Amino acid sequence: MAVCKVKQRTHKRVCIGSLNHKIEIYVRSIKAPAKGSVDFSDEFTLKKIVWAMIESVSGETMFNASNIETVVTHQFYIRYIPGVDIVDVIVYGGLRYKIVNVENLNNENYFLLIKTSDRGDSDLAVNEF
Repeated sequence: MAVCKVKQRTHKRVCIGSLNHKIEIYVRSIKAPAKGSVDFSDEFTLKKIVWAMIESVSGETMFNASNIETVVTHQFYIRYIPGVDIVDVIVYGGLRYKIVNVENLNNENYFLLIKTSDRGDSDLAVNEF
């Protein structure tokens, strides 16, 4: 007879007082080239300004559906906002962070854990993003 073991669940907790950095969440869209040009351009629209807790991460990588490796450099914890996804971009301290993964902590709709990759300043072209 198989013996079942109780698996301990790890609950991730965030304290409201730890959300002490103001970040901006933008929606990124790509504009078609103007007539006679072949260059696409980025357009960023401000979605929300929120308070966040920021953690630096080292050594974590994630793979997307195409098995493309992305290095996670920072984690942002924010209050739950519906509709935040990997199309969005976070701007903090003059740097852009590409969203790699969004996790609803404990599926309680209180906090989001946003894993990001540092993309540098705003001078990056659309193809380098």
